[in-house]
Amino acid sequence: MSFQNIETADASSNSGAIDDPVADLSSITSDVLSRESADIPLPPVPPEVTLDTLPISLGEQGVGEVEALKRLHSIAMATPLTSGSRFVNQLFAGRERVATVAELLTGVLNNSMYTY
Repeated sequence: MSFQNIETADASSNSGAIDDPVADLSSITSDVLSRESADIPLPPVPPEVTLDTLPISLGEQGVGEVEALKRLHSIAMATPLTSGSRFVNQLFAGRERVATVAELLTGVLNNSMYTY
């Protein structure tokens, strides 16, 4: 796991906030794209096993940002990819570079899409 930035929460902050969300996204994305380039499909996993192995519940008290990012990484790595050459569907196949950047930028800009 190349998720280095996860462990470096800002010690001077009381909230434990992560210093650089772009680095966090880059790290998760890099791991996902590495897995995608290997072009090896994930084995089927029954839903009950997924619920037992993936930490998707935040509980009553929630979790801190560092733990939430670790969980996002785990979920991303367990998610089947629809952009590989082995996935064929009329709606999802491959990846368009500009569209991917635009999609990520939309989240960073934090614009409300219902306005448009």
